[in-house]
Amino acid sequence: MRNKKIWLGILIMVLVFGMTVIGCDDGSTDDVSDLNGTWVCNDYGETTIKNGSYEFFHYGSGGVVEKGTYTVSDNIITFTQTYPTNTTYTAIYYPKEKKYVTGGTTYIRK
Repeated sequence: MRNKKIWLGILIMVLVFGMTVIGCDDGSTDDVSDLNGTWVCNDYGETTIKNGSYEFFHYGSGGVVEKGTYTVSDNIITFTQTYPTNTTYTAIYYPKEKKYVTGGTTYIRK
């Protein structure tokens, strides 16, 4: 009888662990349209994102200071700047919080 209880306990633990792993949604996305819209960074500026391209408007200069394209993979946004220079940088996208963070700067959906 004791042996059956041990096996039953192990079975329950395996089932609970399996349901936890399978049932978890980490919210990751590779869908670039999920980012469409305007993203604001307090008093610094805002990024307008639309279907794979973006523009960054800097409040201090009063105009667009950066343009380019982007891709998303496992909640990592890779921005490829094409104006004014060619460079690449990344950001972490938090879809549930509707924000992304790059270089310690947080942008929130407007």
